[in-house]
Amino acid sequence: MLNIINLSKYIITNFSNKSREVITPIKLQQLLYYIKVWTLVGKQPLIKDDFIHGQYSPINVKISQKFTDIN
Repeated sequence: MLNIINLSKYIITNFSNKSREVITPIKLQQLLYYIKVWTLVGKQPLIKDDFIHGQYSPINVKISQKFTDIN
């Protein structure tokens, strides 16, 4: 299983180096959720942490606390 904080840092670093788009906190939460769901579908889970229902998308509390302002 991957540490969700380290995975988030990896996504932010690599995405910002290859694209001019900005990773917003909501976009980061959505990407992490998609990673969790699709790896569960493939029966090879990568993320152990849970997500809760948020106003705009599922959110992980650890990520919400750590990355409140990514820019």
